[in-house]
Amino acid sequence: MNNPLFSADAVSLRGIPDWIDRLAWEDPNHSLYVVRGLDPAEVIGIVGGEQVRTLAPGELPEDTADEWSGVVPHALEAAGGGDLLRVAGRRGDWTFVYDTFGGMDGELAKTLSKGGRAAAYVVNSISGISRVDCAEDGSGVYELDDSYDPDYDQENVPELLRNAIDAAMAVDLEDPDWDLGVNMRIVCALAGLTWTYEEFRQHPLTIARYDE
Repeated sequence: MNNPLFSADAVSLRGIPDWIDRLAWEDPNHSLYVVRGLDPAEVIGIVGGEQVRTLAPGELPEDTADEWSGVVPHALEAAGGGDLLRVAGRRGDWTFVYDTFGGMDGELAKTLSKGGRAAAYVVNSISGISRVDCAEDGSGVYELDDSYDPDYDQENVPELLRNAIDAAMAVDLEDPDWDLGVNMRIVCALAGLTWTYEEFRQHPLTIARYDE
């Protein structure tokens, strides 16, 4: 099945998926796991974190309190706040865990994929690092240690990622040279997470806190 395309309002001017751009801090340093075949509680148990709150559809704020804090700490104000937070949810067969501080390890994609599953990890750091790790059935099948470039990175792309890459590259950006979100779009498209922030916040979500 083809991966769903991003609508024009599902991607920010920086090329970042809208729901992630709205969750992120102003200068994002964040990461994302997606895995097919596990529920959010199981994934949080593997990547680490203490579940502190479940948000009902529509409970996540429509916007941030200010441009620097991000909506997740704002949503957790009543639960004691905190910066090291993960947001988990599900769409179809795929579960995602988004880390607002980029504190996850790409090697865990292999662990998540054991037992015939598929998983992927992406990180974008404030220092400019962007990486993708993709795994199937416990083994790594693709690594990318920079932003995806179709002129150099098409070789050895596994079947699992081909449609997702097509969906990520189909986005029409005003300035393609200032594309900060291509790797995030690839991993989001793999799991069907091509929604707007408003669509995203209409799903039940689990918030977890963790220590460095």
